[in-house]
Formats: sequence, C-alpha cells, structure tokens
Amino acid sequence: MYKEMAQAGLPAPVFESRRNEFVVTFFNSSKAKEADALGGAADNLLEYCRKPRTRDEIAAFLKIETVSYAMRKYVQPLLAEKRLAMSIPDQPRSRKQTYFTV
Repeated sequence: MYKEMAQAGLPAPVFESRRNEFVVTFFNSSKAKEADALGGAADNLLEYCRKPRTRDEIAAFLKIETVSYAMRKYVQPLLAEKRLAMSIPDQPRSRKQTYFTV
C-alpha cells in the first residue's frame, strides 16, 4: 500500500490499532496539492481585498454559496498569516466587518 500510494503521488496510509478494531486511513489528495489549489485562490482573494470587502462579497467572489465555509477555508488562514486584516478587529462578528489586504 505504501508503494502504490507513493506512485500515485498521495500521502502514505495511516494504520491505527484502536480498541477492538484496526483502522486504515487512505488520503485521496496530498496537502501539497491542496496548498497549491488554495494558494491560487488566496492570491486572487488578496488582490480582490485591496479594497475592503464584506463576508458576502468574498463568498460571491470565490463562488462559494456558504459564507461560513469561505470564511473558514480561505479568510481565517489569511488572517492567521496576517496577510488579511479586519476593519473592526475588536468586533470580529460585527455585521459591518470588512476584510482588507495588509
């Protein structure tokens, strides 16, 4: 399994022995592939946010219907990296909150 996963360019499977069961986890994408995919979207988002944008505007730009998913998947990591900032940092859940490129 290790060899097959490596040939497919995927991470090695994870084998776990739990109480009364043996679990094997296979991954269908590598973190590097995900990072590349997110990297392009993140760069586009940073360019888009040169002008402050709301949560709804960001989700629409990313073509994501669920605002919370867009925030969790794209905005939160950029905030953690300090590449994106909030206009009202003291009130992160404010309905008037906008996000802009640092």
